[in-house]
Amino acid sequence: MVALALAALGCGRAEWRAADAALNAAAEEARSQGYQPLAGPYNTFGDFAARGEVGWRVHLEAHQRYFIAAACTPGCDTLDFAVHEPHGSEVARDTSAGASPRLELEAPEEGDFHITFSYGACGDAAQRCRWIAQIYQRRSNP
Repeated sequence: MVALALAALGCGRAEWRAADAALNAAAEEARSQGYQPLAGPYNTFGDFAARGEVGWRVHLEAHQRYFIAAACTPGCDTLDFAVHEPHGSEVARDTSAGASPRLELEAPEEGDFHITFSYGACGDAAQRCRWIAQIYQRRSNP
């Protein structure tokens, strides 16, 4: 969450804290099952005012269990994501509704996977919503 800490130094500090708290709540059950956040390029964040999407490329190891969670600040009507294998086929899509998507998956192969985040509108035209995402890996059997 180093990137999040750096982002918080700029404008919207309270909003970044709210997004981080929502992410922690979305990942609470996974943490209780032995998932731990991966460091490095395994977290991302952004902000938006209107509907759109953004891509994120991450390297996953074959046959490893992962949990992906994301969250956005109040005012965000939806946040969804889909995971595509290195060859482009969709392997998973979050099935949660609302602004805190989450997904558990086993990577079918090693490689650079592409995660596409889609988000809805953010409140009124003057408002910007913040979103963050994190990948967790199971480190031990519960």
